Amino acid sequence: MRKLTRAAEELGQEHLHVHVNASEMDDEIRVLANAFNEMSANVRTAYRGLEEEIAERNAASEALRRSKA
Repeated sequence: MRKLTRAAEELGQEHLHVHVNASEMDDEIRVLANAFNEMSANVRTAYRGLEEEIAERNAASEALRRSKA
């Protein structure tokens, strides 16, 4: 449970590559750890998508700025 708690804290600090080794845990905690790992992967994917969208918008904004100059 401590490993899972620490991993949640790390994810909260934007350490997006956090993964918990669920194979060493009891059944109920393993289910929770697997759900955490899935959530962590989803957060990582969403974060990458947002970074890409920001880059695209910045490029479009820069292109618009140049076209008006």
